[in-house]
Amino acid sequence: HTEQLETLEQQSSPELVREINLLHPKVAAMDPRAKLPAVDLAIPSLKQLSPSQFNTFSSNLRWLVESDQQIDLFEYALQKVLERHLKSHFEGTSSAADAYHSLIPLLPHCRLLISGFAHIGHTNPAAIDHAFQQGTAGLGEHGKKLQLLDNADCGLGDMDQAIDHLNQATLTLRKKVVDCLAHTVGADGEVTLQEAELLRAFADALGCPIPPFVNGPQRPGNT
Repeated sequence: HTEQLETLEQQSSPELVREINLLHPKVAAMDPRAKLPAVDLAIPSLKQLSPSQFNTFSSNLRWLVESDQQIDLFEYALQKVLERHLKSHFEGTSSAADAYHSLIPLLPHCRLLISGFAHIGHTNPAAIDHAFQQGTAGLGEHGKKLQLLDNADCGLGDMDQAIDHLNQATLTLRKKVVDCLAHTVGADGEVTLQEAELLRAFADALGCPIPPFVNGPQRPGNT
């Protein structure tokens, strides 16, 4: 923590470090469930940054996330939420949405995302497979043909690439993908904080925001 603050002071300003020192105890004591909603509240202020300030903020955030040589699910979710709301604002990122009006050519990417969520939320092989089946059920007959990927083949980097492809689909199709992910997460009737944060971040990344907190979803007819 001390080394991180020293580096931040060199990369930005002593004033920033002072503010961090003031806020850190409060954030550390915050209910974990409130952290992403708190980030939401900060986004309008972050949009007031100048382009150069935003670049400094982005590089500092990226350095903080990568400084311990590993990224946890909250850090990943945080990056996705901020990227979704700020990157297009400052960089004018163009959208290729509506290039796909069918999920058929995107099924490999759906399979990858649903597999990733099944592995993240469950440890028992039978539970992982059940979660995958619950997720792919939303894809109808096409979903029945999909097979679960190994954990090593659906890491966060792979899921990032899948999101890029799925963002080229229509909003209706992207909402269907988010619904599939929600039912993957809720397959065991429980939604952990990490699962909820990751689901929210991916839904945000697909342009289909969902409320901060979710409870195990049920499709009509499912028990």
